[in-house]
Amino acid sequence: MAKDPAVLFYTSDFIADTLFLTNEQTGAFIILLCLQHTSGHLTKEKIDSVCKGHDEVIYQLMEEDENGLYYNERMEEAILNRQKYCDSRRKNYYGRIGGTKVRKLTENEAPIVTAKEPAVAEVAPVVAEVAPAIKEVTPVIKEVAPAIKEVAPVITEVVPAIKEVAPVITEVAPAMAEVTPVITEAVPVIKEVTPVITEVAPAIKEVAPVIKEVTPVIKEVAPVIKEVAPYEEAIPMSWEKKAKERKTAYGANKNVLLTQEEYEELKKRFPFDYESRIDDLSYYIVSKGDKYKSHYFTILSWSRNAEKASQSSSYGNGGKVVRANGGKVVHQEITSTFDEDEFFMEALERTNRELKSKYGKKE
Repeated sequence: MAKDPAVLFYTSDFIADTLFLTNEQTGAFIILLCLQHTSGHLTKEKIDSVCKGHDEVIYQLMEEDENGLYYNERMEEAILNRQKYCDSRRKNYYGRIGGTKVRKLTENEAPIVTAKEPAVAEVAPVVAEVAPAIKEVTPVIKEVAPAIKEVAPVITEVVPAIKEVAPVITEVAPAMAEVTPVITEAVPVIKEVTPVITEVAPAIKEVAPVIKEVTPVIKEVAPVIKEVAPYEEAIPMSWEKKAKERKTAYGANKNVLLTQEEYEELKKRFPFDYESRIDDLSYYIVSKGDKYKSHYFTILSWSRNAEKASQSSSYGNGGKVVRANGGKVVHQEITSTFDEDEFFMEALERTNRELKSKYGKKE
């Protein structure tokens, strides 16, 4: 029986397989498909001859059989389907002519039909179902084809790396499926803390060496932590509340303790001189040794006293101005209008003199 000179060419499948190829690779690939149809499975030498050298992208589109020969799986399927179709036509011709039974097809005349008919019957309904969807996406594929061709070289480069990590991904897939719901719930929280993480990143880099040093110790105590974990619920602790109440040292001498919320509130109340006010309290604590229950409310109290003093000087106070100095009221004779800059300069100089008198070197 002469060899079938034709085979069905599925254009949509060909476009999908060659989107990532250059024009030269596409031409070489279609020639190899034709050779496979006419000559059967191909040797490595034939493929390299058509491609003008070894082309890894072309080899990725081919499969290797048990004899070390190469073939394209889709073309192989098209050839078998064509043979099946021809055999079925031949079977119908020999089986019935004009409604009259002539003779049965011999085993040599239709071996492929007998072997492949069950498998074809199984996939036929599936093909019929997906055909409309394929028709719908074909225009989209044509539109994105140019963009895909541009990224094809990049994809070709990363394919080896993807093959290397594929086994690892397969192993961790079950674990990823388990933690996916947890990750989905945590996404909003992660978005909220991202700005904070960005701010603390430099500090984290600094402590990273310390973390590496203590890691062995942490590993040693890990079993103990696992043992006491069931009793964790018996200890009611509000970590969020403790985090809000945690205070940080500010000021020139790092002795003014403020929570993050208090610090931000001072910035809002005194946007131009909040740091100066904090430094004033810092120097005053060092010079006097006084202790306060709340440094935040101390700064607010000083501000309020200063405002009252300013109002007293504006409305008149018997030729005297009342000023706040460490929460204490001081009367001073005035001969001109109140100068706020002069007031703070005098307070700063006075603080410096007190510091020098207390901590300066003795002659």
